[in-house]
Amino acid sequence: VFTPASTTASPGDVLIFSFLSGPHDVAQSSFDSPCHPAPNAFYSGLVSSASDRTFRVEVNSSDPIFFYCAVAGHCQAGMVGVVNPPPGQAGDALTRRARGEGRSGTPDEVSGG
Repeated sequence: VFTPASTTASPGDVLIFSFLSGPHDVAQSSFDSPCHPAPNAFYSGLVSSASDRTFRVEVNSSDPIFFYCAVAGHCQAGMVGVVNPPPGQAGDALTRRARGEGRSGTPDEVSGG
């Protein structure tokens, strides 16, 4: 899971994703396709269990930022989150959408952050 799975941030704030075990990663998505990368999405790349690193993303607007773990089955198991969630698009609603996804998409390369 991502802890917290939902938070708020202002432009200029920095999100810090800390990977303490793995393999895991974090990729930006959308509410409609929570387990697939959004266009021009950020992506941390895969972090193995031998690693302990962080991935930082600067918040550029107050728009929602959806994200997920692209490791097979992790998103569908509920490893999703959102920054600045709009009403009805956080928590259980986002997790339900993720559980309905057949498989996860992985971005082609590390970007953003």
